[in-house]
Amino acid sequence: LLLKDYPYAYSLQADINISEESHLDQVVPLYKKAASLGDVYALYKLGVIYTGGQIEDADAQKALHYLTQAAEQGYAEAYLQMALIYKRGRIVTKDYDKYVSYLFDAVDAGSVEALRELSDAYFLGMGVNVDFYEGNRLKRCYMQANAEEWKEVLNVYGYNTKL
Repeated sequence: LLLKDYPYAYSLQADINISEESHLDQVVPLYKKAASLGDVYALYKLGVIYTGGQIEDADAQKALHYLTQAAEQGYAEAYLQMALIYKRGRIVTKDYDKYVSYLFDAVDAGSVEALRELSDAYFLGMGVNVDFYEGNRLKRCYMQANAEEWKEVLNVYGYNTKL
C-alpha cells in the first residue's frame, strides 16, 4: 500500500496546512485528491471551505455540491453544515424549512450538535411551530448524548466515570 493511494494522508496534510496556516494554496487540491480516492471527510471539508470564503471565495453551488456528496455517504456533520447555511443565509437565501429538514437528517445520521440546533429551532419557531416542550426534550437529549460522548473520551484517557 503506497501512501499516495491512501486518501486520508491527503486530508491529514490539508488539515495540517490549515492548522499551521501554511501552504493554504495546496489545501483544496489535497482535499480534492482525497475526495477522488473516496474520503468523505474531504468532501465535507471542501464544502466547508466553499461556505466560508476563507481559503477560496464563497461559492454556494460548490459548497452544497460537496456537502451533499458527503451527506449522501452518511456524514452527519455535512447535513448539519447544510442546515447552518440555510439558517444564516450568507451564501443562499435564508430558508428555515430547509434548515430544519437538514437538522432532522443530521440527527438521523448521528449528529449530537444537531440536537442542540433543533432544540433552538423549536424554542424560537425557526422552520417549526414554537414548542417549548419539544425544545426542552431535545435539549435534554443533547445534554445526555453530549455527556455520554465525554464519558467515552474520559474513559479512553483513564478516568473512571462510573463513580
